[in-house]
Amino acid sequence: MIVNCIGIRAEESHSRSRLAPLAVNASLTTRDRTVYNWLPIFDQSLADVLAWHWVNAVRLHPVYVPEYHKDGTTGGYLRRFSCRVCIFSTDADLRAIYENDREAFEQVSNLESKLDYTMRPGASLVQIVSAQTSTAIEEARQQSFCF
Repeated sequence: MIVNCIGIRAEESHSRSRLAPLAVNASLTTRDRTVYNWLPIFDQSLADVLAWHWVNAVRLHPVYVPEYHKDGTTGGYLRRFSCRVCIFSTDADLRAIYENDREAFEQVSNLESKLDYTMRPGASLVQIVSAQTSTAIEEARQQSFCF
């Protein structure tokens, strides 16, 4: 028997909320082994998880935004963190990764170019970040002309 322990919480998304906290993983189970997916924090809120870290003095990864930390850690830039550059990252997350972890951003961006395939349908990482930058510049320009 193998237990695959995963830190997925129901409140993270509608599709995750429909998962079972303990289930046989049919794709990894064979005739010689049974694999279970166990989601031990499935019913906990973000506040519950953060409180557990604080009470038990378990430090968070520094990439998390400063308001999640109670130890004075600053410089974090993501509210969610799994992969360094995740297909589920928001455009704002991608911009933050571009600004704070350029190496990871460029590795995936270069891979997109090499494979001629984008991580997101219809736009490369560079295009997403460039569009976001252009929008921010235009909004700032418009605000500067407000009377």
